[in-house]
Amino acid sequence: MFSGDYEKEFRYLFREKTISPDPTVYIFISSRAVPSDAPPGHENWYVMINVPENTGQDWDALIAEARQNIVEKINRMLGTDIERHIVSSSVADPRSIEADTASYRGALYGLSSNNMMAAFYRHPNFRRSIKGLYFVGGSVHPGGGIPLCLSSARIADSDIAGNH
Repeated sequence: MFSGDYEKEFRYLFREKTISPDPTVYIFISSRAVPSDAPPGHENWYVMINVPENTGQDWDALIAEARQNIVEKINRMLGTDIERHIVSSSVADPRSIEADTASYRGALYGLSSNNMMAAFYRHPNFRRSIKGLYFVGGSVHPGGGIPLCLSSARIADSDIAGNH
């Protein structure tokens, strides 16, 4: 569910370091393909929006406002009252992402990839000083997003197998 003004959404993120009142909303419901991912008669919705890095914002207030905006957008676009169907929910924000993964300022995709050289600054897939230590995921080479994360796993697998 795209923002009405995608460029403005990114101005909020990068310049104002806050969340757009009209965020792009990504929804994935794995229980549609794998019914056992949710209890019988229910679905599991993974809902994600773009947020800025953690620079000390009032995340509790931002989360409350964003949740309201997300629910209103889903209701409007799907013509339903989604909130009455929510049994439980949890939130991952830059604070928890940083605490759980040590990703700098809670960046989901690691270093910003806003220029042509960004890919060359990503963390490599191995550590020469520690034999057998490999890294995969969005914050290492080649970068964020499912296809690139899978590519990083393929690179690490190849390194482990000795097929440099």
